[in-house]
Amino acid sequence: MQRVSSIHTGGICRLLISSVLLLQSCSAVPFLNRIHQIRAGSSYPQDGQYYPPPDLPPSFPDTPELPPPLYDEEDVPSYHNNNNMPPPPLPPQEDFSRDFQHPPTHREEDWESQEDLSNTQQDSGAMDLSNFDKEFILRGLARLYRKKILPLELASRYGHFHSPPLSPSDFDAPPLILLLGQYSVGKTSFVKYLLGRDFPGIRVGPEPTTDRFTAILWGGQDKIIPGAALCSQADRPFTGLNPFGNNFLSRMEAAELDAPLLRNVTIIDTPGILSGQKQRSRNYDYEGVMKWFAERADLIIVMFDAHKLDISDELKSVMELMIPHLDKIRIVLNKADSISTQQLMRVYGALMWSLGKVMNTPEVCRVYMGSFWDAPLQCTEQAELLQREEMDLLRDIMMLPQHAVMRRINEMVKRARSVKVHAYIIHYLRKQLPLTWGKREKQKRLIGRLESEFLAAARRYGLPKGDFPALEPMRQALYEIKDLSDFPKLDKKLVREMDKVFSQDIPELLERAKNH
Repeated sequence: MQRVSSIHTGGICRLLISSVLLLQSCSAVPFLNRIHQIRAGSSYPQDGQYYPPPDLPPSFPDTPELPPPLYDEEDVPSYHNNNNMPPPPLPPQEDFSRDFQHPPTHREEDWESQEDLSNTQQDSGAMDLSNFDKEFILRGLARLYRKKILPLELASRYGHFHSPPLSPSDFDAPPLILLLGQYSVGKTSFVKYLLGRDFPGIRVGPEPTTDRFTAILWGGQDKIIPGAALCSQADRPFTGLNPFGNNFLSRMEAAELDAPLLRNVTIIDTPGILSGQKQRSRNYDYEGVMKWFAERADLIIVMFDAHKLDISDELKSVMELMIPHLDKIRIVLNKADSISTQQLMRVYGALMWSLGKVMNTPEVCRVYMGSFWDAPLQCTEQAELLQREEMDLLRDIMMLPQHAVMRRINEMVKRARSVKVHAYIIHYLRKQLPLTWGKREKQKRLIGRLESEFLAAARRYGLPKGDFPALEPMRQALYEIKDLSDFPKLDKKLVREMDKVFSQDIPELLERAKNH
């Protein structure tokens, strides 16, 4: 039996170690200082002004902005719009090295801890990134995907079973933050808190007000872009949403505005998840859309209200979709200032217990507590704790642009492993079919005992069981295939070329980017 090459563990380790070298960037202290000033006792200093989160450092400050890479026409999936639309205007560059002025009401003892943080970062010795061309790396990753991963995806029809092929804009788009939670937990107010202002189309209230997916993007002027128009722009990372149809696109829109935070990240505000038992279904594939965003998000924030910890059926199903992305999930317990310290301890424990049951794992995600809106704290007994929690969360958000390259590499590794396992599953099932009569009956029997077929394929080809897809979604997708023998025979040369991406191609790309 021919020995099948696999992704070399040593190559992946060297790849991740090389990627870590890209994570260092400019100091986070000025930004955190401003947030600490705002939340020290009250959201408003004595001068009566609200200070929004200040400008973040640009994602790639040492290199000029370059146009996004374009795939060759024959490699672009048919539903991708490949028109020659002009790229969006570039945001103005600013000097991010300046120090922010402190309000006169700030306490001197609070600044001591920030000075200690600054000294610690200086002593650690940040790496000089001037020799790394990050745009070069991202364009190189897009090229490797197009030439060595996409062919195997198209041959095995990976998009039908899992997610559509990636577009060039998926590689050079700003980091994506996905917000989800039940209605009235404060998702939209949290966005307003981050931006320091309202955004076009904002709706806030105690009832379910956000009834659509809203992509909040940087733009020179305030405007709203309908979903169909947004998803038809090839320079935006949303073209893969077109297959969900008009029912979904009518529930999707983009809000463009000029806010400092949006120069480096994009925020997705989602409809409030229905509470209680099973409710009437939506008229589009809600779980499929959430899965699509979760796969492409750099950070997933799940918000809870301190007064409303119940986990509904729909929230449970959405959380289960997020299990493959646990490393990107952050839990936010909002409105924590409205309860006493003793109540907060009980609420925190109940939330952790509920999350452990839903996630079906003892390793529960990081939980942040805070009050993310522009009003003073109601209960000040835990003011210092909430301030530190909010600063930790904001630090995570602020570091996203600096982690962009490593995140892209990590997601590409995960996708390639999934594509490889999927290709071998289809190859194994196809080989079990007879050459002439009885194909349909045999295919039904194979799909019926798919779990045992997974185990047999894993043993035969030496595939990690942890890389296999969820059983029931795969089974349903297979039922939609009329004849598995219509799939082309697996070209193992494509598999070997894909394996070389991580053991050879990406380390070479990082080395060339350093000296580019």
